[in-house]
Amino acid sequence: MSFAEMFFGLGPMEIALVVVLGVLLFGRKLPDIGRYLGRSVTDFPKLRDGQLGNDTPRDDDDDPGAAGVPARLKPKPPRLDGKAR
Repeated sequence: MSFAEMFFGLGPMEIALVVVLGVLLFGRKLPDIGRYLGRSVTDFPKLRDGQLGNDTPRDDDDDPGAAGVPARLKPKPPRLDGKAR
């Protein structure tokens, strides 16, 4: 018996269905999720050993979704005085 069958009673078709639903729901976010998980795995030992401080610059501190987007394509905040730009 496999782990999934033993603890959850799931067969191969149920596991495939869960994977397909996960990809459909989180498809666009999967690269970001992988990046964050990879960084956390590599940063955790550094944090534990005290090698990584708060002053370490990150390239995604401002907006993780805007990496590589030219400034002319980034949305501008709305003006509060009602005038058009």
